[in-house]
Amino acid sequence: MKKTKQISLILSILLIFQLIPAINAHAEEKAENEIAGLPLIQRSILQSLGSCVRPGGVLIYSTCTILRAENEEVVEDFLRRNPVFSPDDFTIGAVRSINGCYTFWPHIDGTDGFFAAKLRRNE
Repeated sequence: MKKTKQISLILSILLIFQLIPAINAHAEEKAENEIAGLPLIQRSILQSLGSCVRPGGVLIYSTCTILRAENEEVVEDFLRRNPVFSPDDFTIGAVRSINGCYTFWPHIDGTDGFFAAKLRRNE
């Protein structure tokens, strides 16, 4: 996938997140039932976007939360349902992913808490 198409896909994902206020809001401001429904929404978005990735292409999944249910569990579910994808480790400065995933922690990374996963389509 060309770099411009990757950037376009990332921008499209970011636009989707901006259009769904529940995903863009801070976790502490959400009602419990809203939080419980987010993994289902995120699974649906990730599943839909997976079909847009060409063989050899990369899909970046990122959330502005540190909750496992919205992060690793969504990625694990996606990988079970889509065996043509696999985790693809990445490095950003001193940060190194494990199994293509990394959770950024304010007290460790000096950032807001968020999550990123890099998934490569093999076929």
